[in-house]
Amino acid sequence: GTWDREAMQQWLNQSIGHADRALKERPGDAEALELSGTVRYFVWLLNLEPDPAASAALLKRADADLRAAVAADPDRAVAWASLSHMLLSQSESAEGKLAALKAYEADPYLTQANLIIWRIFNGSFDLGDKVESRHWCTEGLRRFPDDAKFQECQLMVYGFEATPADIPRAWAAQRRMRELAPATQQNVVEHKSRMMVAMALARAGLDDSARSVAVSARAGADVDPTRDVALWEAIARTFLNDKDEALHQLGQYLAANPQRREFMAKDEGWYFAGLKGDPRFNTMIGKSH
Repeated sequence: GTWDREAMQQWLNQSIGHADRALKERPGDAEALELSGTVRYFVWLLNLEPDPAASAALLKRADADLRAAVAADPDRAVAWASLSHMLLSQSESAEGKLAALKAYEADPYLTQANLIIWRIFNGSFDLGDKVESRHWCTEGLRRFPDDAKFQECQLMVYGFEATPADIPRAWAAQRRMRELAPATQQNVVEHKSRMMVAMALARAGLDDSARSVAVSARAGADVDPTRDVALWEAIARTFLNDKDEALHQLGQYLAANPQRREFMAKDEGWYFAGLKGDPRFNTMIGKSH
């Protein structure tokens, strides 16, 4: 709600004040740089700075401070973790994955270890690295068997390739992902996980089943305000070569997430390879050619 937003803004502004005072006293201190970079990144991430120029300046400063923190002390796992989140949110998949690996190496038992493994997995997935994706998904599942994210990554790897024999396993992961989701998210996770099975069906060449599951898995903005379900349908439809529907679903996702356009233009993701020759796709992500 509004109060939460104001409270968050107040708390983060106070934190920036503390960090700036600490840096004045101890310029170049890794801990102060870590705090400064992390809180500035959160203000940017949560869209708490309405002025675009000030918002861009926050991100630039956060990037500089986090890089300076890990340069001063390469064992600062939290700074590496924040840096990985920042880079991956901007489609800097290779560097973001590397930062997440550094966080994991610095502290494999970090309280955020499950999130770090998930980021390493996501970086690998966005880079189209099948071997690394499977490795980190398996590692996450082994260490955190009750975390829904590591059921989700199993469904994601079917995006590389799936066979009809994989489909029963995909449905099992879908059911488990829904069961493990927090109660407040079970509805949207039900739609999203079913859409990911549609993607697996498309990859396995079971086109009619894929289309049927995709239509039944759709969710409106009331259930899925971030339109992640539409993004997964866009991927499934690209694999099915249903370009019109893929572009329609991608358009819904980008309308809800306009900040993703510039990062998508920089790196469309291997999963949209089937759309890259389409001028409508280039227009949608703001690519000039």
